[in-house]
Amino acid sequence: MTLKDNDFDISQWADDAYVKKYVESVDIIIPDRRVFLDILSTFFATNFSKGVRVLDLGSGDGFFIERLLNIDDSIDAVLVDASPEMLRKAGDRLSAFENISFVESTFEGLLDDALPQELEGGFDLIISSLAIHHIALNRRGELFARIHSLLKDGGRFINFDISMSISDGLEDFYIKLWEERVIRLSKASGIEVDYKSFMAKHSDRDHHDKLSTLDGQLSTLRDASFKEVDVYYKHGLFAVYGGLRKGGSCGG
Repeated sequence: MTLKDNDFDISQWADDAYVKKYVESVDIIIPDRRVFLDILSTFFATNFSKGVRVLDLGSGDGFFIERLLNIDDSIDAVLVDASPEMLRKAGDRLSAFENISFVESTFEGLLDDALPQELEGGFDLIISSLAIHHIALNRRGELFARIHSLLKDGGRFINFDISMSISDGLEDFYIKLWEERVIRLSKASGIEVDYKSFMAKHSDRDHHDKLSTLDGQLSTLRDASFKEVDVYYKHGLFAVYGGLRKGGSCGG
């Protein structure tokens, strides 16, 4: 199913060349991405048994779902992303697995349009990585509420994302930490990355105005009726957090 949003269509994520370049350098530009991979693996093994249903929102090229499928290939997975190029890459990456569905949609599409049938029936686990901060702040609560509604009773949500610092001083410190890690990884790998322009994007008004503090994100999760809301990891601007749906039946 294809759902489009005009803001996405004119963004860099609609540019196949940009997507290709991002995929090739992401583990250097976002060092904590690999940390999330390990956290997600342990989180999954600790909380779930065989045959669960998983939704990946802003799935990219299927990097994280692949790890879960390597732990349990009986997973029924649905991947949602607004980039057709990312979904093509995910299809290639996950071609050896069964029970995989793909939905091309923005987050706004999931809120404003009819819910795709692939998202009906409820999920045991919903994951997201570096995606939810792209939706406008005034719709973040709606999205968290929609995520809550898509979970089965006892289902869990885990999110890896970037946040806004609580002060300019901390922001400068965290960006410096980020830059130093990227430089070290770039030198060690021998792969040159244009990290300065990528980090400058973080401070662009169109991007930064969509960010909220980590406390703000946790508060929005609680307002969306999530329980056991907690931070599983934090390093500078990046954090992994989540919550539990407890009580009630899932629905659209």
